[in-house]
Amino acid sequence: MKKKTIGFILVVSLVIFSSFSFGQDLLIKNGTILTVTKGKILKGDILIIKGIIKQIEENIKGPKGIKIIDASGKFVIPGIIDSHTHIALSGTNENAEAITAEVKMRDVLNAEDRSIYTAISGGVTMVHTMHGSSNPIGGENIVIKTKWGKTSEEMIVHDAYRTLKFALGENPKRSNSPTLGTPRYPQSRMGVNAIIRREFLKAKNYMEQWDRYLKAKNSKKPAKNLIAPRKDLRMEQLADVLRGKMVARCHTYRA
Repeated sequence: MKKKTIGFILVVSLVIFSSFSFGQDLLIKNGTILTVTKGKILKGDILIIKGIIKQIEENIKGPKGIKIIDASGKFVIPGIIDSHTHIALSGTNENAEAITAEVKMRDVLNAEDRSIYTAISGGVTMVHTMHGSSNPIGGENIVIKTKWGKTSEEMIVHDAYRTLKFALGENPKRSNSPTLGTPRYPQSRMGVNAIIRREFLKAKNYMEQWDRYLKAKNSKKPAKNLIAPRKDLRMEQLADVLRGKMVARCHTYRA
């Protein structure tokens, strides 16, 4: 069997895990492999070459000198994906304003956060780490692989869907409590709904301005005095949601 996969995690101690690095050749032997799609393999082996699973079956003979993990009495499972986390970030909420679509979690990704090590030790190999829920519209989230010891850039899954954090109900209301300082709009569910609607209408208008400008610019006889609309990073993000280039990831309490 040849396949590129998210990864299998051997249920072993942190001491054993920490002695291996990413992208190397390994042979896991005699483990109980839970494949999910093809049932259970008792006393199965997994051959990994340069970090990619090349073979899963019984009695595999790997290349000479390959590192071997004896998984007798242990289980091997596919890497777990956590779709909603806040790990590996040096900041999760931008509380100064209600709408902060322009901020990006990749800018505060912390490769030295020990929660990455904790996650991988528990079998979590990929996470969707997100902006917090203090804002009706927060920032752009990020998908990373939990590659402890690698740089932030090496952890990022660059071809993952882009997602933007939204939050409804209790969190954006409670986070704006006067006990936290000067009250910030919105303070109610109707306010949360209204401000999200308002921002999308602004984004739609922003898109229309750019569409008119580009149409005029690309016409056969463009006017000499054409001026491009002002670039707005916040509106660019929301426009990408409307264009289907970014997914709205919404935290809700009631449906």
